[in-house]
Amino acid sequence: MKIKFLPKDYQISLYRKVQDLRKRMMIVKEYTEEFYKVNLRAGYVEDTCEKIAKFVNGLWMEIDEISILSPKTIEEAYWSSLKAEENISRKQNAIRGRGSSRGW
Repeated sequence: MKIKFLPKDYQISLYRKVQDLRKRMMIVKEYTEEFYKVNLRAGYVEDTCEKIAKFVNGLWMEIDEISILSPKTIEEAYWSSLKAEENISRKQNAIRGRGSSRGW
């Protein structure tokens, strides 16, 4: 069935999608869901060092610093990146709040 309906380069395109996945404009939760979905389709089910590194490398530079914590699982990396995202959001809100109150 797969041979008949899937393109010949389907597996290669899945591997490339895993390699090229980046957070970009997604929030951490959306990125993580997409990361799991793409990895599952490609056949990567176990948390390996390589998979964890790909997850962390796909995050924003500001969140990417969680690699310092050396997460042992995707779940650890996920929770750390959520906290980092919250901190970034809080800092940005504080900056916006200060900028709008000037001159009043």
